[in-house]
Amino acid sequence: MRLFLGVLLLTLLTQSVITPKLHASNNKIVFGEDDRLDFFDVPTPTYWEYGQAVAAMILPEHLKLITSEDRIEITGKRLVDKLICPDERFSQQRAVATCSGFLVGPDLLATAGHCIRHQADCDNYRWVFNYHLRGLDEMELVTPNDIYRCGKIIARKYNSRKKDDWALIKLDRLVSNRTPLKLRTDGKVEDSAQLLLVGYPSGLPQKFAKAYGVNKNRKPNFFVTTLDTFGGNSGSPVINLEQGIVEGILVRGGDDYKVNRGRGCAEVKYCSGLGWFSCKGADVTRIGELPL
Repeated sequence: MRLFLGVLLLTLLTQSVITPKLHASNNKIVFGEDDRLDFFDVPTPTYWEYGQAVAAMILPEHLKLITSEDRIEITGKRLVDKLICPDERFSQQRAVATCSGFLVGPDLLATAGHCIRHQADCDNYRWVFNYHLRGLDEMELVTPNDIYRCGKIIARKYNSRKKDDWALIKLDRLVSNRTPLKLRTDGKVEDSAQLLLVGYPSGLPQKFAKAYGVNKNRKPNFFVTTLDTFGGNSGSPVINLEQGIVEGILVRGGDDYKVNRGRGCAEVKYCSGLGWFSCKGADVTRIGELPL
């Protein structure tokens, strides 16, 4: 789920459309209206509190230190530069995050197992807090204190056949001024639960999206929802808004974009519901799978 739009890229290139490369994954989708909200647009400060515990997995090449101001400039391509049609939502925003993750302890971070496959992934990426917009076209201040290295992989499981997908990592130091999210410790999510997804869809600055109800809830290790998700949301926490607890980790879904051949770019794929002939829902690893 870290990569997306590889198939679209191949299709566009075979049509001799010259466009920058976009990462490839086929794991996310929008159901009904696009419910994603920017940090500055969310309706309640409670959302902000959740967002403070969620970090973006970013290559250090996108993090430029401005020494004179003691801040980090986040650099990289915009979504429109990566084959996405210019009139799509958020197309002018930078899109550099690879996965999402969230605090479950003072120096412990949970994410999807396919995001951190080896210690090299752990070593080569940074976990960045405050990667969000505090106003229209106004990036939140990111300082060196908001950036963490992955110290080591505590535990990890990824098995596509059994649908196991989670990882627990230890950061290089304690995270300051941020509260780990509360987790479900027994039972399972109710079918009628109101859910909130917090993460970095398509690598964009932090977004929030809601869904009402769980669609499939019988599997012991994951459940299925109609959250609006994209590549980059892998590792995002799925939060029960009524109870204020994390129910699971977003790990899988359906195709997130589709090619508009006439325009030579990709558009968000929308679905009206779940089903074999419709769209696949978003799979969420139950938080109880983590060895906490």
